[in-house]
Amino acid sequence: MNTGRVYWVPMSQLAPVIDLARRYSFEEYYRILQMSETKYEFVDGKLIDIRAMAGGTEGHSEICVNILIQINAALAGKPCRIFNSDLAVRARHMARYRYPDASIACGGSEFGEDDPKHYVLLNPRVIFEVLSPTTESVDRDEKFGDYRAIDSLRQYVLVSQSKPQIESYFRRDDGTWLFQYWTGLEAVARLQAVEVDLPLHDVYAGVKFSSDADAAPDATGKPST
Repeated sequence: MNTGRVYWVPMSQLAPVIDLARRYSFEEYYRILQMSETKYEFVDGKLIDIRAMAGGTEGHSEICVNILIQINAALAGKPCRIFNSDLAVRARHMARYRYPDASIACGGSEFGEDDPKHYVLLNPRVIFEVLSPTTESVDRDEKFGDYRAIDSLRQYVLVSQSKPQIESYFRRDDGTWLFQYWTGLEAVARLQAVEVDLPLHDVYAGVKFSSDADAAPDATGKPST
């Protein structure tokens, strides 16, 4: 005899069916944030499944973890916090919600009145993206354009996973961006926005490169104006 029980699950608890071809309102997107285990970026009403763009490799994961550990320790005693890729960011006046690999906020985290569960950070000071073949062009172009629209953002950091190299765009007081790069495991990147030094040997601890990348000479890129 079948003694199994039947349980009724309210429709509100079921994961929504996503149609990437249609446009969604923010209210619909916010419900998806609460109900779906999958993270979607929200760009002018369209949903972007970031699983299709994510680095997803062992090296990408190791680099992200190393960045979180090193910067979390370096921020001790400072009024700043680092967040992982679970927290989205956006400019206050734009309907474009992005998930960076890591972000730093200082002086308290700010969220919109329409975001009571705090899914989307409004005031990142530093944003990190770890580059991969599937995301690099978007990170350098489209995402950087969205990030530049965030008034609080002072530094955008691009981290290579194919070789020990970090690139930085720092927003100066006059609104122009200063470009710098650091190459080689002996180099030390400077996060001016939070007054933190980031040794590349810590960022890439445990990461395996090809022989060509390992042999790359140490260098600090000159600022570009």
